[in-house]
Formats: sequence, C-alpha cells, structure tokens
Amino acid sequence: MSSQGMDSSKQPGPPRARQVTPTSASVRSAPGSEPSSLLERMVEELGGWGAVREPSQLAIPAVSVVPPAPHPAPGAVVLDRYELRDPVRSAYGDTFRALDRTTRQEVLVRFLADVSIDATLTHRFSVARSVSHSNVARVHDLVPTPWGPAVIMEGLVGDTLAHLIAEARAAGRFGLRRFRQIAADLFEAVAAIHAHGAVHGGLDARSVLVTDRKAVVLDLGFRGPVFAPGSGETFADRAADDVRAAALVCWDIR
Repeated sequence: MSSQGMDSSKQPGPPRARQVTPTSASVRSAPGSEPSSLLERMVEELGGWGAVREPSQLAIPAVSVVPPAPHPAPGAVVLDRYELRDPVRSAYGDTFRALDRTTRQEVLVRFLADVSIDATLTHRFSVARSVSHSNVARVHDLVPTPWGPAVIMEGLVGDTLAHLIAEARAAGRFGLRRFRQIAADLFEAVAAIHAHGAVHGGLDARSVLVTDRKAVVLDLGFRGPVFAPGSGETFADRAADDVRAAALVCWDIR
C-alpha cells in the first residue's frame, strides 16, 4: 500500500526524548564551581560525595521492644501509684503489699491471671466492694495493669493461714486459743458475706490472712463461679458450700 493511502492519524510521530534519572555523576558540578542544585548543596553539607553511601551500606540501629515481665515483682509501680513491696506468702496468684503513693497508705494488690476487665469481673468487684466487715478485706478498686487486672484492697500485715499451718506442722501445733480466735473470725466473715446477699465461692486457707489481732478473708467473689439467680442453683446451696469450706479450713488447722 502506498504512503498516500495510509491514515495520517497512524503516521509515526517524532521520537520521544528518553528520560534520564540524575545520578551522582550527572549532578556533580565542575570542580571549583558553586553547587548548582539542591541535591549538590545537601551532599556538600554531608561532607561530599565520598561520604555518601548506598542504602544497603547504611547502619540502621535495631529497635528492641521489651515486653513486660510475666509476673510483677517488688519495686514495680502500677499506674504510677501503687509501689509493690514484698509478696504475701502462700496467697493466691501474685499478691503484694504495696504503698499507695497518693494516700501514703499501705494496701494489698492482688493480680488476677488470665482474665480481663469485662462485665463478669466488674460484677465480681461490685459484689466484693458491697461487703463491709472487720473480718473481710475491704476492696477499694479494680485497675488494669500490664500483668492483668489488679484488685486493690486495704493494707493488712500478716501471713496467710496456709503459710501459718505449714509453719505449725513443722514446729508443733496451733495453740487452742489461737485456733478458737481464727475459727470464730472465719465464721464471722462467712456470716457477714451471706448477710450482704453474697457468697465467697472459693474459701480455703490461702484466702485467709491472719494479722496479730484477727483473721481476715481475702478474694471475696474473685474465685469460683459467679452466683446467678435463676441458674438452677439456689443461694442457700452456695452459702452452704461456704460454710463447709470454712469447716474444712478449721479442720486443717488441727
């Protein structure tokens, strides 16, 4: 076909200019001349082309992320407020005596493992906080921490009954007077909990703290299943479980 019969719209156009990406060589000025581009001025401020390296040669510092310790330890500060001190021996989970930096008062901090602050835990906390009795540890707050939720309780100085029982078995037996005092305090606590329409659900020697003057029940509502009316289990059933548990604790003291 002749060139006259060709569609003019399909005639090849003029060749395109090839785009050239500037390289270190193409942007350098002649020796002794002033920098002619922003890139050259930046390179000059860095010490010249000899100081510029390829990205693969650059030393990029490694950034390490340190995860929180698997368990809290003395010296840790929770929420910039609760300074952990010595752990409570033979208590459930991680339980520490701590200093409340805001009030300057001693408190107990009990960390709850493998749970989150949800509706169930909030309900347990509200039940525990509703009970006020000298033989039941007063609950102040429920807070999130890097080690799981923590229950803040009144500061108590003493050891768990489980720890004292172990010591007594190694050295002898509990004195009768001390046994009677602990047993009386324990059943006083159970009666007070039930009078508030609550149940403990997990009473044993590790959830009883003995001070120099009294026995105090810990972990109210935070161990065992939550009592839910209408579940087929009556309040009387759960209350009877608490009484049996208290009797077994007394049996362990013997």
